[in-house]
Amino acid sequence: MAKKSRRSFQKRRKAKKPGNIGKYLILIIIVTMLLSVFYYTTMTRFPEELPATNNQRPAIDGFKIVNVLKSVRISVTSRTGDLVVLVENNALGYDTINRIKNSSISGVKDIIFSIGNPSTGEDYFTGSLIYIRFITDSINDNITRDIRGILDSNLGKNYVLYRGHNGKLPSAIGGIENTYILGKSDTQVGDVLRAITFEIDRGGISHEFISIEQKKIPSGPIVGAEISNITAIHVTGSFISASLEGIAEKINLTDFNIIKAIILVNSIIGNQATERLNSLQDTGIDFSENRTLIYYIKSLSEIESILNEEGLNYSLIAGSIEFKVSPNSSIENISKILNDVGVRNVTMYKEGTVIVPDEVIIDNQLIQVNNYKNLKAILKLESIAGQTIDVELNISSLGSIVLVLNAKEV
Repeated sequence: MAKKSRRSFQKRRKAKKPGNIGKYLILIIIVTMLLSVFYYTTMTRFPEELPATNNQRPAIDGFKIVNVLKSVRISVTSRTGDLVVLVENNALGYDTINRIKNSSISGVKDIIFSIGNPSTGEDYFTGSLIYIRFITDSINDNITRDIRGILDSNLGKNYVLYRGHNGKLPSAIGGIENTYILGKSDTQVGDVLRAITFEIDRGGISHEFISIEQKKIPSGPIVGAEISNITAIHVTGSFISASLEGIAEKINLTDFNIIKAIILVNSIIGNQATERLNSLQDTGIDFSENRTLIYYIKSLSEIESILNEEGLNYSLIAGSIEFKVSPNSSIENISKILNDVGVRNVTMYKEGTVIVPDEVIIDNQLIQVNNYKNLKAILKLESIAGQTIDVELNISSLGSIVLVLNAKEV
């Protein structure tokens, strides 16, 4: 009986041990867990590995504006390979900056955003001065076109495109005489400009100057001008003998001036000849240094007759006339009337006023034109009001003071 009970107990113990199926299930669970960890660690991107978005804060060239000089004379010393964009808004979003920075433009080596007195918002910069430098090896039409395309799509029309230049101030400020210039596309080396100039501080490391071209100061004495008004036609002519009676009524002239013709006798003529000459209309006599000067307008033939009878030698000096007429007068009619009365060598020009630059450089000297909006000028007959022309400035020096008197169309 004892042996039978021991065998029954051993059979019950064997029946309670786990079989092979349980071992396999445990193994499958372990492998599944390992595969899950491997997939998560190899296939999942962590936050720091995500690609940058356009709203990330971009790097900029920030600086402090410490002074603004509103009208500085600057000489252009060189041109750079920069196309420079002055942004007319005082704010730029991070996404706009990043899109422009990440744009691919053939020939552009770098794109730098410069902001004066920068401050930041949630996703944008603001500043007192914002400009973008597109740095190239050389500027051509293709690069300019591509840059404009990028700017138009991101900034609309709220920008002005300049060319980068280097220049010199008229005198050093704080030991600095050089400035970086945002110049117009036609600005050349040697040009003299008026520019608004910013003195900037880059964190106490250095002081620099940035200038934006306002206008060019032209080199004279020949400068561009606009005709603002035409006041009269000025007429001159010469004569040996002329019948000028009634000419004022025929031509409707003003400011009529006559310089009589002269017969010069290199001796003092006798009393009888003098009396005969004095009896002639429009004739006068003057004696000077053993010479006789006979002034006349139309009595040439009578005077010559008297002098020939006296056997006197003489020479002729032509007289002249000068007058003005309305700017709408007929040039052909004036010429015909003067020719009929004996006036020759007729010249005519228009008188008026022009608008010229308010300052000009002549012989390396800066000259202010005080009446630049209403400068008197001699103009060609075909010129009309509103026309753009070139004029030569007539200047006069009084010691160190140079005055612009008037101008003449060239």
